[in-house]
Amino acid sequence: MKLTARLLTFFLLLVATACTSWESADLTRYGREGHAFPAAPGGAAKFAPSIPVTIEPLPEGTTPIGLVSVQQDGFYILGMLPVVSVSLQECLDYLVIEALKVGAEGVAEVKFDVQPADVLKFSVFPIPDWSATISVQGTAYKRAEPAPAK
Repeated sequence: MKLTARLLTFFLLLVATACTSWESADLTRYGREGHAFPAAPGGAAKFAPSIPVTIEPLPEGTTPIGLVSVQQDGFYILGMLPVVSVSLQECLDYLVIEALKVGAEGVAEVKFDVQPADVLKFSVFPIPDWSATISVQGTAYKRAEPAPAK
């Protein structure tokens, strides 16, 4: 009887912790000079000019130049112990890097999708799927050029 109660308690704790997931990110850090962005995996952080990032619509007087998108995949043993972790803040850093590559002066309409790892998540086959994914996308924009004087 004691073993059954212990196993039930362990299972309930395992399920309760697997149901708790959160991600947060600070958008105010973008748009400041001298912000350090991560380099390619295994590289050192680089300082680069930062651009504003917002969930708001495109600012007035700007022109969209493209959609930028970043996805990060991770793996967690039992859905809890990170082997390869995911980070919303890191995804936003990479989103800014991609926007800078296309010549953007900002990113607006940022949306993200978080698929956390879970103990009881299964794929098509009856094997556990303990992967996690974060996808971030936004509209890269430039300030509109002033009309030439006549």
